[in-house]
Amino acid sequence: MSFFSVETCLVVVASICANNNADIEVRNEASWEGAVIESGNLVVMSEVRSDNLVTPNFEELEKWCLDKVCANYHKICEELDIVTKCTVNYAFDGDLYYKKIVVKRPSNENEKSLMDDIYLVHGATRLLFPLSGFNVIATNNEVPYLRK
Repeated sequence: MSFFSVETCLVVVASICANNNADIEVRNEASWEGAVIESGNLVVMSEVRSDNLVTPNFEELEKWCLDKVCANYHKICEELDIVTKCTVNYAFDGDLYYKKIVVKRPSNENEKSLMDDIYLVHGATRLLFPLSGFNVIATNNEVPYLRK
């Protein structure tokens, strides 16, 4: 799989790179900070700060690596009438807490084709992970975290 650096992005906001015509809304609320990006029939909500800090259990997560940089994730999807909603909790190797992306799309549209032009940006290396690559859906709906 080929990958790109952040210089190929039209806009980067809340760790998301968008290359198509997109409407972007940045939100800063009391317990949550992030952005909502609408591109065609796809809506992506990216949470970058929250008061819900959960430490990932990396051993129980799917792992997807590009150029020795790994995104560890847990993805669940649910059908809501005519919309499919997928939630991806992710952490790069070394991250202390999860970040979250929620993707909504029409149920009758192919997820991969809609998400090929939206990327998750790894901050330190500026590598781009296409959202379509987060393709393994978890069998357990509970997000794995380290218990103290």
